[in-house]
Amino acid sequence: MWYKFPKMGARLENGGIPRQIVFKDGKEQRSAGGRPESATALLAHIEKIRSLPPAPGKDVTYEAQESAPVPAPAPQAPLTAAQQDALRLYTRKDLLKELVAACGKVAPPKAAAYERALQTWTVAHAGALNEAAMLKLSRTSRDDAREEATLAQREMRDVETWMAKDLNITRTKGPGEESCNGLAAYLEAGKR
Repeated sequence: MWYKFPKMGARLENGGIPRQIVFKDGKEQRSAGGRPESATALLAHIEKIRSLPPAPGKDVTYEAQESAPVPAPAPQAPLTAAQQDALRLYTRKDLLKELVAACGKVAPPKAAAYERALQTWTVAHAGALNEAAMLKLSRTSRDDAREEATLAQREMRDVETWMAKDLNITRTKGPGEESCNGLAAYLEAGKR
């Protein structure tokens, strides 16, 4: 989960460098900025500030909602066909990873071969998978998430249909060794 960067306001100096503020009982006291000679000197300076009488600082124990609420980020432009393909491929990778793990349990001696086949497939599609990962990180609004969820559901249905048709794997019937070998051949061929 991503959290918003805190509003530092006047607590930032020019260039975005945070001020070194000393707090006492939840109130800003004074700045301890500058370039101390050592960590010991900085700590001594902070203790000196804390021993001074309270400054009429701002109470920061419960930040008041002074500013207007920040509007929700506007959704980005709709995904292009290439971006949709990349995101669907990312979903497919996750599903294939689960399927390879299930195949490893069905045929433990071949588990390493199934993992290598998945690695081959992942390397063959590394560019699109990296693009999809970046898209997932950059698209954070609810509308973006809704669009991605729709794509993921469609891809899951497509993979499920492919598994039933080509590999003879259904929801009620898990993978067998023969279907796992078919999966490994698919992965090694690097097909989408």
